[in-house]
Amino acid sequence: MAREATDICDGYSVQQEYHQVGLAPTMSNIQPDLKRKSSKSKRPDRRKLEEQCWYHGLISRKDAESLLSKKGDFVVRGTEVYGAYRIVLSVHTGERVAHFTINPINEGRLYQVSTMKKSRKAPSVYDLIQFYKLHPLRIKDANGVTIGVRLGDGIPRPKWLVRHESVFYDATKPPLGSGNFADVYIGTFTCDGKHGKQSTTVAIKVIKAFKDADEKSSAVGDKEQMREAMLSMIREGKVMSFYSHENVVQFFGVACNHPPVAIVMEYCPGGSLEAHLNAQKANIVLGERVTFCLEAAQGMRYLHSQNCIHRDLAARNCLIGADGVVKISDFGLCKVEEATRNADDYMTNIPVRWMAPETLMKPPKFSKKSDVWAYGVLLYEVFNLGVKPWPNEEVKKIATNIRHGVMPEMPSITPTAVKDLVQTTWLKNREERPSFKIIVKKVRDMQKGELKPPDPAECSVNRINNVHRTDYSREETATEDNFTQLPSSTEENEPTITADETEKKITRKRHSNSSG
Repeated sequence: MAREATDICDGYSVQQEYHQVGLAPTMSNIQPDLKRKSSKSKRPDRRKLEEQCWYHGLISRKDAESLLSKKGDFVVRGTEVYGAYRIVLSVHTGERVAHFTINPINEGRLYQVSTMKKSRKAPSVYDLIQFYKLHPLRIKDANGVTIGVRLGDGIPRPKWLVRHESVFYDATKPPLGSGNFADVYIGTFTCDGKHGKQSTTVAIKVIKAFKDADEKSSAVGDKEQMREAMLSMIREGKVMSFYSHENVVQFFGVACNHPPVAIVMEYCPGGSLEAHLNAQKANIVLGERVTFCLEAAQGMRYLHSQNCIHRDLAARNCLIGADGVVKISDFGLCKVEEATRNADDYMTNIPVRWMAPETLMKPPKFSKKSDVWAYGVLLYEVFNLGVKPWPNEEVKKIATNIRHGVMPEMPSITPTAVKDLVQTTWLKNREERPSFKIIVKKVRDMQKGELKPPDPAECSVNRINNVHRTDYSREETATEDNFTQLPSSTEENEPTITADETEKKITRKRHSNSSG
């Protein structure tokens, strides 16, 4: 225990010393109390912090405050400051929300609320919480007068905050994908089903973290930037977990009880549309290519109905599911990726070829219509056998072309109707570009003629291992008005966690915002 207490106080990583069973190595050094295991029984320790419904993991102060509405409401959460992890008690005092650090003392054998002289010491955070349900916390009000506040209702953790114990992957195997921001692994997610526990094969996006907690000041800003990106990821994960559409990759939730934060999402064995287009080259009939365009448009129409701006729509971010259907992925995550970019490598790493003119200005102006522009570039990829536009040009020259509205000619195999559609998506005035509602209708109309989809059994996606297409997307007559809308996830209206999205009560409120 002495070593554990040192780990917490000094921010030392216990990545090599503590693993969840079946889980990749984790930096589980929030507090030794998180790792409490009974040596006498294999049953879960009911006092273990991660077992408590009121423990919400690494959510932000802002999100914690949004959960607490009346005096005595509380949550316990984790926080990270420059590589050191702490446990925080957030409680509503009746007029505001107060935040207290819970510190380990006596080499981690006891826990105590900070800033309180002669405060209660307890053998676990659970015991400390139980004590303050019966005895008041001494808190100063806005006038500096000391008042007593007993802990009342612990706000249950939302269902989309999943536990690390339910997520399994093998980090010794190569990831499905890797980047500066995260690695993606194939794994399993275990949750409650109609007939008990059930496991599902999933893709797990594991957020990277700084390994060295004692780096000098030159890295402090980067660490804070990564911390903000992690918190943004948790908030975006909350919104994404409520999306449900056949052409959108399903998100199951976020595991953020402790680092590393992991995003759990649907596994698509067909890989990216970009890889499939490159592999099959000319061996894909035009009707199937148009089907790819339709399914991507249907996914984007749904996301826009939910006020979600993708910002990075491209063939690489369209995945092929086990049923051969194209699904939009990485929505909501690109804003977090953007937050981690340094100014020096901005033009190197941003997806310039897919960006609209107004997004290459200062400040960039992302909107639903900038996604429409990117969709036109996606169509270019589909009919150019997976090859991106201007493959050998310098980024700065490409950006100049786009700013002036100079776009490449569509490939010769492109049907006239598709060329005409692409021209409307590349209009310099963004207000003149069509919505995805209109795009879906236009692409469906194309399928009524010579561009009808092939028999499912003859589709090229069936050549991919573990992919089998048996049918096409059902004919939708729905408009955006038929979709239940969620709060906007744009920067202007950042999503927050609310108390009515807990395990006991989950509501999905419809908003009257117009879309499209």
